[in-house]
Amino acid sequence: MSSEEKISGWLIIAYSSFMVLMLSAAFSVFFGSFTEVVVNAPNSLFGIYGTVLLFFILINLLGVIAGILVVMGKNYASRLALPFSIVSILNVPVGTVVGGFYIWQYMRKP
Repeated sequence: MSSEEKISGWLIIAYSSFMVLMLSAAFSVFFGSFTEVVVNAPNSLFGIYGTVLLFFILINLLGVIAGILVVMGKNYASRLALPFSIVSILNVPVGTVVGGFYIWQYMRKP
């Protein structure tokens, strides 16, 4: 395993962990402040917002697992890390750097 692979794995872990923490904080603040609204109108925009937040939290938890697999040097790590990197490119600017670095490193492998 090259040092570039380990760096990309640690970058994915750091980025995903930070995103999980921030999204979890947003989820708890949002639903802590609007509990009455969510209970009274479950099919409203608040339910959709909560579902989207949970979806992004789960994606970033998969990113943490992908980063750990990359650092461990598993052959099948790219099956999880590559799609995560492609999705993370959409999160400008940090996700673009992290995802782009992994994709660049992955494409350079012989």
